[in-house]
Amino acid sequence: MEISRYVLLVMNIEHTSLLQFTIERLFSQSYSLWRIVLLYNKDLDIENIKTKYKNNKNIIWKKNNDHHIANVFNETLKYFLENDDYSHLCFINDHDKYYPNFIKFLLDGKRDFVYGNYHKRKDYIIEAREYKDKEDLIQNYQGLCNTMW
Repeated sequence: MEISRYVLLVMNIEHTSLLQFTIERLFSQSYSLWRIVLLYNKDLDIENIKTKYKNNKNIIWKKNNDHHIANVFNETLKYFLENDDYSHLCFINDHDKYYPNFIKFLLDGKRDFVYGNYHKRKDYIIEAREYKDKEDLIQNYQGLCNTMW
C-alpha cells in the first residue's frame, strides 16, 4: 500500500449515544492517514463531544442547518474533489464497529469502488448475486451501506 494522501471518511451522525465509542474506534486504526467529516443535524446535542475533540485536526464538523442531508453530502463531495490532500472518499455509519484494520483492509484491495452490504436484516434477507458490470451494480443493487471510492 503506497498511498500518501489522506482517506476522507464521511459519517452522518444519527445516534449520539454511540458517537464517542465510534470516534475512539477510528482513532485505533492501523492506517493513520485519515480525516473524518462528521455531519450532524442542528437538533442533535453534540456539544460535549465537539468540545472534547475541538483541537483534533482529524475531525471536521459540518452542521446541517435547514437543508436536506443530501445538501451537506454534496458540499462534502465538492470539498473532497477540490482538495488534493485526499486519495479516497469513504461513507461510513455511526453505529458500526470499526476494527483497527478497517481502513487498511479497504485500501489493500486496490479497487476503484468498495462497498459493504446489509446481508441480513431482522425482516429482510438480500440474496447475494453477481453483477455483469458497474452499470448493472448501480442500477440493480439493494442493500448498499459503507462505500469507498
